[in-house]
Amino acid sequence: MFGNLITRRISALSWAVSFALAASLALTAVEARAQSGTVKVTQLSDSVHMLRGKGGNIAVSVGADGVIMIDDQFAPASKEIAKAIKSIDDRPIRFVINTHWHGDHTGGNKNFKALGATIVAHDNVRAEMIGRKFKNAQGKFVADDTLPVVTFRDRISFHLNGETVEITKVPASHTSGDAIVHFTGSNVLHMGDVFFNGLYTFFDGSSGGRFEGMIEALGIGLEIAGPATKIVPGHGGLATRDDLRQHLDRMIVIRDRVKAALAKGVSVQDFITSKPTRDLEDAFGEGYKVMDAAQFLKLVYVDLKRGK
Repeated sequence: MFGNLITRRISALSWAVSFALAASLALTAVEARAQSGTVKVTQLSDSVHMLRGKGGNIAVSVGADGVIMIDDQFAPASKEIAKAIKSIDDRPIRFVINTHWHGDHTGGNKNFKALGATIVAHDNVRAEMIGRKFKNAQGKFVADDTLPVVTFRDRISFHLNGETVEITKVPASHTSGDAIVHFTGSNVLHMGDVFFNGLYTFFDGSSGGRFEGMIEALGIGLEIAGPATKIVPGHGGLATRDDLRQHLDRMIVIRDRVKAALAKGVSVQDFITSKPTRDLEDAFGEGYKVMDAAQFLKLVYVDLKRGK
């Protein structure tokens, strides 16, 4: 019995290591492929614009109260992003909202703090960033100086530029600290990395991300969005409610197929070799690909097996 217990623990550890490795590789791919291109600005309403370029998609609200910014991509892109925002409105950037902690969404925090912005995020975003310390030149561990200075537990609202901006924590999905942002007056919804439009949606198990949580979070976004809502995904092009619904439907199909394979005892390699998502492939070809079908299916398989 003792031997069986050890075997089960080793097996569990193996799955955990495999999951963390897959997550790390996928995150590296996101960061490596997202640092190219220039900032493209798309106006979504009188006050809200989408900025797309070197990292996760940004949304900004501009007006008499200043600028509120959702995510800020990588640090080297900050000057270009600031220039693009200034071309829309030259009032100060007052707030930066981080939808989660990954560097392609928070890398510019330090730079925008220096411009006077207050960084806001969920409690778990700050906790994740504190937990991922780095060494300075003297070899001492120091906390990341891009930390949010205002955090929230469930939701927080801003009343700026003539509308209410509602930031809502969703279940652990892409990470443990994901939030979605609704510009209520402008009818714009920023989904963060809960939603990759036209791409396989990476989720970071090493940071508390869960596939089932992602499905639930997509459903929350769908409930908020109306027929005319403009949806800013974490990656990929501007989306509609129909795009979001179709993406959610595909994620549910994939979940059900993985669960069926697990119930039958099909190995991860045999499952991937059977190409169970061949009928969905055309839906995941927009822009750069964070991961291919095999990588995504392995990520989902490992996560759902872990949750059994």
